[in-house]
Amino acid sequence: MKTLVECGALRRLLLSFFVFLLLGLATPHRSDAAITHNPGVTWQTLTTENFLVHFAPSMATLARQVAWQAEVVHQQQTAFFRWQPRQRTHLVLTDTSDQPNGLATFFPYNHITLYLATPDSIGGLEDFEDWYSMLLRHEYAHILHLDKARGFPKSLRNAFGRHFLLFPNMLQPLWVLEGAAIYQETDHEQQSGRGQNSYYDMLVRLEVQRGLRPLDQVNQPVSDWPLGVTPYLYGTHFFEFLRQTRGPEAMSDYIHDYSGQIFDIFRLQSASQRAFNARMTDLWLEFEHWLQERYTAQGDQIRRTGLRQGQSVTDFGYFTAGVAPLASGEILTTRRDGLGPGKLVAVTPSGGDYREIATVRSSRFDVHPQQGIVVAQTEVCQGRSLYFDLFHIDPQSGKSQRLTNCGRYRYGAWHPSGNELVAVQQSGQGSSLYRLNAQGEVLGKLWRSEEDVLAYPRWSPDGQWIVVSRWQKLQGWSVQRYRPDDGDWEILSDQGKVATQPRFSSDGNSLFYSADVGGVYNVYQLDLRSRETRQITNVTGGAFEPLLVEDTLYYIGYHPDGADLKAMVLPEDAGVVLPAGDGRELPNPTEYEPERPEIENARVDSVTPYQPWGSLLPRWWFPYVLFEEGQSQLGAVTSGVDALRRHHYEVSAYYDSENEWWGGDVSYRYHRWNPRLDIYGSREGDVRRNSESEVVAHRRQHTLQLDAVFPVVRYDWRTEFYLGYSYQLRNEVARPGGAALPDRQENSLGAALVYRSASYSARSMHPGQGRSLRLVLEDSEAAGSDAPGQTYTLDWQEYASLHRQRDLRLQFGILGAWIEGDAQPLRLGGTSGSTSSLLPGSPFLRRHYPLRGYPTGLEFLEGRRLTKAAVQLNFPLGSLQRSLVVPPVGLGRFSGSIFMEGASTWNDGSEIGDVYRSLGVEVHAESYWYYQLPARVTLGLAKGLDDGGDDMGYVQVGLGF
Repeated sequence: MKTLVECGALRRLLLSFFVFLLLGLATPHRSDAAITHNPGVTWQTLTTENFLVHFAPSMATLARQVAWQAEVVHQQQTAFFRWQPRQRTHLVLTDTSDQPNGLATFFPYNHITLYLATPDSIGGLEDFEDWYSMLLRHEYAHILHLDKARGFPKSLRNAFGRHFLLFPNMLQPLWVLEGAAIYQETDHEQQSGRGQNSYYDMLVRLEVQRGLRPLDQVNQPVSDWPLGVTPYLYGTHFFEFLRQTRGPEAMSDYIHDYSGQIFDIFRLQSASQRAFNARMTDLWLEFEHWLQERYTAQGDQIRRTGLRQGQSVTDFGYFTAGVAPLASGEILTTRRDGLGPGKLVAVTPSGGDYREIATVRSSRFDVHPQQGIVVAQTEVCQGRSLYFDLFHIDPQSGKSQRLTNCGRYRYGAWHPSGNELVAVQQSGQGSSLYRLNAQGEVLGKLWRSEEDVLAYPRWSPDGQWIVVSRWQKLQGWSVQRYRPDDGDWEILSDQGKVATQPRFSSDGNSLFYSADVGGVYNVYQLDLRSRETRQITNVTGGAFEPLLVEDTLYYIGYHPDGADLKAMVLPEDAGVVLPAGDGRELPNPTEYEPERPEIENARVDSVTPYQPWGSLLPRWWFPYVLFEEGQSQLGAVTSGVDALRRHHYEVSAYYDSENEWWGGDVSYRYHRWNPRLDIYGSREGDVRRNSESEVVAHRRQHTLQLDAVFPVVRYDWRTEFYLGYSYQLRNEVARPGGAALPDRQENSLGAALVYRSASYSARSMHPGQGRSLRLVLEDSEAAGSDAPGQTYTLDWQEYASLHRQRDLRLQFGILGAWIEGDAQPLRLGGTSGSTSSLLPGSPFLRRHYPLRGYPTGLEFLEGRRLTKAAVQLNFPLGSLQRSLVVPPVGLGRFSGSIFMEGASTWNDGSEIGDVYRSLGVEVHAESYWYYQLPARVTLGLAKGLDDGGDDMGYVQVGLGF
């Protein structure tokens, strides 16, 4: 027999499953979750033939440019994908993040978010002829690829709407989706996109050196170097392999074939066989051979010219970055190995020993011998944006002080005097060069451009020049210097597609920088007197961020396991000498008008104030059926969200024909201003049976729950203050021969404080350093409940990293709850606990807490007082990182836990009752279904050590990690 809660849970499970799969697969960092579109302006909507472009008024000119570009991209890509979306695609322009990125989703409708931040560092995105055009090509390729359906799925979509199961291309490996999008983003003629990028070439050259990954590993996420870049990297080169060996038409055939079936576990193989005349497993072997030939030849060519490379000073691997000298003789760099937060470390060059200085989120730092360290890193601004700001760090104590607030300074560099800084500010409105004092206050603006991008500024030792890496239309990235006194610019080096990360020698006579001359990043030295440029390094990986200290050159060198600090004696011979620069002066930046191809649908139909209602309409539904003795329910579920993500709702409704009862539930979230509002209401029906299982009454329950959430968010922590109200009325209608129980009403008012600072690292399955805290006060007496009383709860969890390299994690916590009056009692038992709250994430109405090793329902584990303490050691067990091609199921990492718990419940007074203890072990496994849908499986064994305890085996499965 289903309970009232279970009946409603069936429908809510359907809704939660759909929304999770489409909106929650990539769990955002707590700071990313704070990003919302500017609530204080009247957003506008520009309508074209195929797009609805939403923008703030300050972006009106850019919106028209992007709308035209979007129509160009639509015309270019629809033929390849053989697909025309039925409705316009929503396209949101936002300047709420300094991270260059875009997002695309097809659920519940086609929707793209473009962040206006322009790439300004090396990482794969630096090759662009027009950032917004390249970003559009990538994201709209996702839309056309994922939205496409034919045959049976398309017919079902006509009936059920945009149900996620009816989008066949979603159910394929991520490397296919990203490879197709990067193929579309890449323009070989303009040398734009990751398909012809020197950084991506470097990564795959090192993959060949280490050993290429098999298909059954690339088909699912991997947790070793290069981590999340892996599907992008292999997808990029696989589609380039197809372009050269099969041609674009065969690639289009493959996508078209895959779009015609749902849940065909053989589709990856069979679609490949029909399009490429080879099963995917065989085609992958051919692809591996192609990569080995291509990149082994590259490596051999480099070695034939003579390797010139340094020795490793560190062995961190992964994303080690940043190089600067300290007055102590140590070299400053960052350790970012995915096992914890990034650390600013001071390395002793002679032995490689290091000391940790501070936790940082960036390697964009500069050092002054007296003033200390300045670092540019992201921080939450005004609770809704993620912007770069400058921070000062003491190199001895590690104490950090924020210098700017919402300044959007992506780089900062000390003047030789230490009295001021030069800072690069970058936003959707252009790039600027500022002078700041040592406290971060603005002294003046030196220069500004609406189109150019500046990066890696450094002062000359005499304070007369500022050298930067500068991106300009039609020229790409070059090393240039700027003289603040007269505003003159001068090109110093423009060899390669990208010349970047410049730094003066201590005497100011030379300039060291990194450039991808010949497609490989190496360190170059420019003699500013003779204008002679020579190649210093010749590496098989890549050499970046050069620093000369006396006669030793330090740089960041890439190898098959990531990057590390390298050191080499500066060679006296010239090595490879490049043509001398011409020292030409550049004209002032002028507006560049690209050639505008003729297209039919580029006109703007209208510009109107943004209205959410059109995008809020439900776009999908799914039936809900429950037939059992005493009730016959038939209904449906659906959901919706508006284009700016301010309104979100989930709805279910049913009719019980046997009891002539309409029921259902609705949840709604409004997230524009603070507080955020979460509302849930339901009308549920069920039956009650007597001891002979005869139906004696129809039970009815009306529920309303409201939470107002006031968040305070920083990058490293999040605090939320909750105000809540809940209402629940239960009544019954007697069946013939039965009797109805009295009506019962349970209401509650609540206030809560929730703090979270623990976070997951890319290479660990368990939380690292930090804590979570939940303080809750609930009053059912003031709310007029039939069970009046007050409930007080404190739940404190601490997380610590015992050994970073071995990934040993310790968590321990205490829980205390106290009830005054007749409020609902507290319970212990089972493996997961439960809550009466129907709002996800709400801190209220939690009365049942787990105690592994003891079953639920034990009377002596129920009371009006509760206390619990637990400690758990988490450790890695291994990593399989393999999946079956057929069926598409895989396993990732495994970890273990050893835990001990003790808890007690009692009814009166402050003296703790009998303590019930348990201990046990758990094994956790990452599993992937259809290549990228994650589920975490836990196998546990707990032993209760006291009366009522038992040997308890259990299995837990949770969506996501």
